[in-house]
Amino acid sequence: PCFPGTFEDDPVRIVRAFRFAAQLEFQLDRSASPLMAAAVAKLSQVAVERIVEELLAIFHTDRAAPAVHGLNALGALDLIIPELSLGRGVEQGGFHHLDVLGHQLEAVVQSDRILLDCAEFSEPLRAPVMRYCAQELSERHSRKALIKLSALIHDVGKPARRTVEPDGEVWFLGHEETGAELAAGIVQRLRLSNREGDMVCKMVRHHLRPGFLSREPQITRRAMYRFFKDLGDDGPACLLTWWADRMATRGPKSRLDQVDQQRAKLEELLSAYFFRAQEVVKPPRLLGGNQLMAALGLRPGPQVGELLALIEEAQAEGRITSAEEALALARQHVKAAS
Repeated sequence: PCFPGTFEDDPVRIVRAFRFAAQLEFQLDRSASPLMAAAVAKLSQVAVERIVEELLAIFHTDRAAPAVHGLNALGALDLIIPELSLGRGVEQGGFHHLDVLGHQLEAVVQSDRILLDCAEFSEPLRAPVMRYCAQELSERHSRKALIKLSALIHDVGKPARRTVEPDGEVWFLGHEETGAELAAGIVQRLRLSNREGDMVCKMVRHHLRPGFLSREPQITRRAMYRFFKDLGDDGPACLLTWWADRMATRGPKSRLDQVDQQRAKLEELLSAYFFRAQEVVKPPRLLGGNQLMAALGLRPGPQVGELLALIEEAQAEGRITSAEEALALARQHVKAAS
């Protein structure tokens, strides 16, 4: 039982209570609920850094979803990330079985399940993915925690982009761009580090891309290279955020029969990062900038960087494998541009 005034005296104890429940795997006593509800409005008076430390500690556990659902039921989530409330009651059409907010909460449920032991992935991927998720981007905050935060806000741009066709079809075109703009405000308000905030914003902006790739009959080496060039070391996090999103999408029009095929494409992309990085993701450089300038008589400038990028992409595609071929490609490109 809680003492009267426990949460009034320090409202951050509301979030901390859910953190303890998530970490130690117990349920809060029912007597706490009315005391929390009476004090929840005072969360707006608490230093945001204290709240965020508790929230990200929740996301680092394997039971983040029950805690987030509890915070939502109290109204605490609306105070911490008010943008989420815009999705409450926003229907999404036949591909979804939940409104926008419910879908984002379900994405946290799926993140808990997926990241618990990565059991749904093939055995060789499990350990690398779990090590990756355990890595800390700052002193205390793991990729795992930031992936779950990203899952919670990944569709925050949908309410502003909702349109309904005459036939009743619902669309959210451009919601990832609007969402990334909103996410930038969220991470700034939550006082995340620049690196953490950059990762979360990239997750929101690019969370649709793995789905587009998964629809291709074959993912080309060029497509893999470009995905990881844009996402860098946050590529696997984006793939995992998308997978939580996908598994939280179970409306009547959702093709559950495609899940195994999509999981195979997900594993193909994860395997490219973890097992084929020097081949597909970031090939070792065949030529340096100075070598390129000396061989082609170029001066320092943007053109050199463009040629190096051209060479790297051709190398990732498997079109060139030697310095001689790289130089020939660069020479051909310079000649064509002149």
